Amino acid sequence: MKIAGLVIRIAVPESDIPLDSISRGFLTNKKAADIYMEAIIQKKLPDVNEEPVYCDKKNIIFGIRQISRYIGRFSCGENVNSARCCIQYDANKPGFYRLTIKKKVELSAEALLKSIGLEYLLALNNRVVLHSSYIIYEGKGIVFTAPSGTGKSTQADLWKQNRKHVEIVNGDRSVLSCEEQIPMVHGIPFCGSSGISLNRTVPLRAIVVLRQGKENKICRLRGAEAVKMIYSECCVSPWDKKCMENILQLLITITEETPVYLLSCLPDVSAVELLDKTLKGDEK
Repeated sequence: MKIAGLVIRIAVPESDIPLDSISRGFLTNKKAADIYMEAIIQKKLPDVNEEPVYCDKKNIIFGIRQISRYIGRFSCGENVNSARCCIQYDANKPGFYRLTIKKKVELSAEALLKSIGLEYLLALNNRVVLHSSYIIYEGKGIVFTAPSGTGKSTQADLWKQNRKHVEIVNGDRSVLSCEEQIPMVHGIPFCGSSGISLNRTVPLRAIVVLRQGKENKICRLRGAEAVKMIYSECCVSPWDKKCMENILQLLITITEETPVYLLSCLPDVSAVELLDKTLKGDEK
């Protein structure tokens, strides 16, 4: 698969893993891989004989240079075998990973993608997953980011309904990167409840931090304030210093090159009109 410009190959001992329509959109014929993951399927996950260095509701991490990451839904202190999979990383072998999946996990393209720790792999390669609705308008990307339930998908739909040549690429997440100092936005093969996930990459025109309001108000965010607002909606791997440094530096570069707005708005076309007018005014 090719995601955000990176070719990811997963070697799985199952030849008939079903592909959904979303996964097919990210397939590639390129043979050289940026990320190679060898997957095995067995009843039991690898054992560990040490204390975890980090844990939260979805991850338990062991090791610093040779990392074992167990992914599942658990609280700290649970046995790692309650996890659904384990990814093993070796800092001396960047780009190569070993994935162990519990045999009882039903294999599909979506299940594999959820098991490989994609946000971590992207961050290691100077990309970041952002909780956002992503649209293309006039050939460039606009992303609406905010906590769940704020109205990201609503704003994307309003642009689609009220402006020509708008394409909704993803209603739930996008990937940000910089290519030769040009901020870019990419599609990602996860769609959330929106059901929309396309493989599109375009230059990033603006990041819009949404808030619900009783009237429409917009202001430009700059510097540390802009970085802080965006960072709060990024998928991060807090146990890995390199990942955190990559994400922060990426966001600093993006906010220096791309306008970031705080938009408090109503769920109607007036919000579209205000943002469109502001974008065109700032580009003059």
